[in-house]
Amino acid sequence: MLEAAFVLHRRPYRDSSLTAELLTEGEGRIGLVARGARRPRSKAACVNQLFQPLAASWVGKGDMGTLVHAEATAPPWLLQGQVLFSGLYINELLVRVLPRHAPCPEIFSLYAEVMVGLTGAESNGAAIQRELRWFEVQLLQLMGYGLDLARDSGSGGHIDENRSYLYRHGLGIVPNEDSIGSDEGIVVSGRTLIGLHTRQLAQDWELREAKRLMRFVLSEYIGHRPLNSREVFKAFLHHRNGTLQSGRADSSI
Repeated sequence: MLEAAFVLHRRPYRDSSLTAELLTEGEGRIGLVARGARRPRSKAACVNQLFQPLAASWVGKGDMGTLVHAEATAPPWLLQGQVLFSGLYINELLVRVLPRHAPCPEIFSLYAEVMVGLTGAESNGAAIQRELRWFEVQLLQLMGYGLDLARDSGSGGHIDENRSYLYRHGLGIVPNEDSIGSDEGIVVSGRTLIGLHTRQLAQDWELREAKRLMRFVLSEYIGHRPLNSREVFKAFLHHRNGTLQSGRADSSI
């Protein structure tokens, strides 16, 4: 039986095969060996293509199964520039935070939706950032790590756009009356929290705050090992800008 899937990551394995991490509709994230997938005329060659909607079948219930069949079901999303790096970031994030064999069809649908959104954003940096922040917030909700952006976790009162708040791991969002940062938390404005919640981040400073907040929130689940996609994107921006000066190369991820 074929199941809808996307390839999140793949790497060469032996002479002509691949190992691949797939996001599937019914089984969640799975690891597979795709034998012979790197051969020029392999019927499994589509597994070597990222951002490609697939239908796949496999055998094996352990940590790594074996691909039986794979076929493309639609043209791949052709991502370029910032959109490409954003897509790679999403793929790597899912590999890092999703356990294997934990079905969540809603995450599968979320992935397809954000790829469509990124494709439509093209080279619009603000639009790309809004898509990414929305994806991160929704991913946490679907994983059961819901981030309540509408109320402070202390009083339960609604977020006030004119107040400053502090987010801490395990505590959530609380008023930050002194507006002073903490090594244990991130200060963020009420306006940014509301923009994240309503998917209406508008100003550049709101986008920067939202990115900083979500990096901090996600660090609890991805650990301190740097994301490869983020490091590669930084290097790309440095090269494109012709500078290695700190702070000059800002990215959406």
